[in-house]
Amino acid sequence: MNKAFKLYHDLMETKEDREVLYHYFDLIDREFSECRFKVSSRITAIERKAFEENSSVMSSHSGVSSNTKSSKLSGSSAHSRKIKAAAKLEAEMKYREK
Repeated sequence: MNKAFKLYHDLMETKEDREVLYHYFDLIDREFSECRFKVSSRITAIERKAFEENSSVMSSHSGVSSNTKSSKLSGSSAHSRKIKAAAKLEAEMKYREK
């Protein structure tokens, strides 16, 4: 990205052109940061919910074997949600690069 920016910057002939360019990159950077923050917040909320569900499931079961089973099921479900959230983040990042 830096190399591409430098090459593009070198093509700008006037100070006015450069200011427009800087403004554009500032906007894109801010949008990307906001998007990343939203996705990160959503992932955190999903993880928190999965942890709370896992905690309530484990406290409602009395046997060790059922706790282990529910823990594994909740863990795989949380893992699945994390993978989906990461894939969504990656797709949004690729979209922002275009």
